[in-house]
Amino acid sequence: MAQTGAGQRLVRKIGGSHVVWFHESNRWVEFREPAWVVYRSLIKGEKEPATTRLLGQRYGLPPSEARRFYNEIAGAIKESENKAESSARQGPAKQKQSTSPLPSGPARQRTKTRRYSANSKTFSITYGSPAAEYYLHRPLAHLETDNDGSTELSLMAEDNDDDPGMLKHKVYNAICNHIHGMNEKEWMCHIHA
Repeated sequence: MAQTGAGQRLVRKIGGSHVVWFHESNRWVEFREPAWVVYRSLIKGEKEPATTRLLGQRYGLPPSEARRFYNEIAGAIKESENKAESSARQGPAKQKQSTSPLPSGPARQRTKTRRYSANSKTFSITYGSPAAEYYLHRPLAHLETDNDGSTELSLMAEDNDDDPGMLKHKVYNAICNHIHGMNEKEWMCHIHA
């Protein structure tokens, strides 16, 4: 656990990403390269010029683009820390909880299709929003395949429900039925760990 000015952090490496738990806001945030470089430099207390130089060298960014990227990531991290600190000062009665860890608005309107393979069965999921992809893809990421041939099952996942757990339930049931060649009436129950 790393200690910062804003509190404790728990970091786990998952694939090519680092996932950080922010204690104050009880949130997990995924950092991929090069955002991870910026986060790590902030934790170490390194100055902006050194980090932007590193970003420029490692990723071939011009100095102005490296500075812009650094400021954008550092600003988002500091803003989230300030929000967490002000929420802690206000107390639990005034804290407002969001049902989605992702921003609302036009950015949520894109779709993305990912293909998966399990038990020699293929399926694809078209995510109707970044939130749907956030909730569903991470547990399925190890099943993702580059095979862009035909799929035997295609699902559309949108975060219309306020409950992301219900969205997961519906999609995972359809996937289990497909993989095992069963229908919903044939299952006694689903047990997972």
